[in-house]
Amino acid sequence: MNANDVEMVRVYVRQYQGPDDVEVADVTFAHNEQFVICVEAEAGTAKLNAGGPFRIDMTVRDLTHSTTNPLHHFVVGQLGVNWPVTEQKKLFQSDPIPCKHLWNSASDYSDCYEVLAVLTTGVGNPDVSFAKSPMFCCHKA
Repeated sequence: MNANDVEMVRVYVRQYQGPDDVEVADVTFAHNEQFVICVEAEAGTAKLNAGGPFRIDMTVRDLTHSTTNPLHHFVVGQLGVNWPVTEQKKLFQSDPIPCKHLWNSASDYSDCYEVLAVLTTGVGNPDVSFAKSPMFCCHKA
């Protein structure tokens, strides 16, 4: 990574307990629980000092039923929003997502998912970084 880069370090999910939540990554959620998608990214010193525009797109993919529902697409930031200039390492997270919104009503047991995330920085010649999360599971409670 050079001074002008922004790189996505990892993507994972964790259970949502509230706005001050500090839960560690988790891979199994009950149908009635909520989770958040977490994206860790780092900025090079030039990008950090300039604070360039960025956008993170996150899509939840259902591996059990081989589907990607457009309702499961989440965005953090826009290309008009600048990188937080005070932080070289940054954790972004989605709003809480209820497992029941992902749940396929035809399922009797557990469904497996993964998150695909794309980080875009800059507008003229954008720098793009992408990653996918470990698989996670929503199960009937």
